[in-house]
Amino acid sequence: MKYGSVPGIEKPVARIVQGPVMIRSEEEGEEERSFVLLDEVFARGGTTFDTAHQYGGGDCERTFGRWVRERGLREEVVVIGKGAHHNEDRKRVTPFDITADLYDSLARLGSDYIDLYLAPPRQPIRPRRPHRRGTERAQKGRQDPRLRRFELEARAPTRSERLRKRVRPYALRREQSQLEPRRTGRGALVRLREHQRG
Repeated sequence: MKYGSVPGIEKPVARIVQGPVMIRSEEEGEEERSFVLLDEVFARGGTTFDTAHQYGGGDCERTFGRWVRERGLREEVVVIGKGAHHNEDRKRVTPFDITADLYDSLARLGSDYIDLYLAPPRQPIRPRRPHRRGTERAQKGRQDPRLRRFELEARAPTRSERLRKRVRPYALRREQSQLEPRRTGRGALVRLREHQRG
């Protein structure tokens, strides 16, 4: 297993992160199977685990938290937590929702801190002011003992950003009669299309 480092987290962070969506204990025998899986991951060097407030209605975090406590591994594993995800009713990146989800996750995990906490990207939030206040308060988590590090998840690119990356203008090289990618402006692309029509 290869490991990296994240500023603010003193433990090595495994390059392969195990997500606990399949870690359950609601039905008979599920917890035992989940613990076997987690034991195997840890034995192979997997020390970084991704959790989220909404996974399995909280059952994933509870089951994972029991495994960590029973094995006495809290100082050996890196826990990535996520919360404040939007739902059908409203956007949830607010100080209240970030704090509420964080406290729920801490209680379910049976831990007094989360190594890395992620919130959804800023882009879909409207209006932005509540999000900014929430982010500013959450960023104070750098001094908060419950959060070793707080980050916003990567923002999804807008449609125009995706199109700009996908559509690269091409210019025609007459001497070789072939298309060659070049960093040209939109005008060159229009001229090329006019040239191809003519």
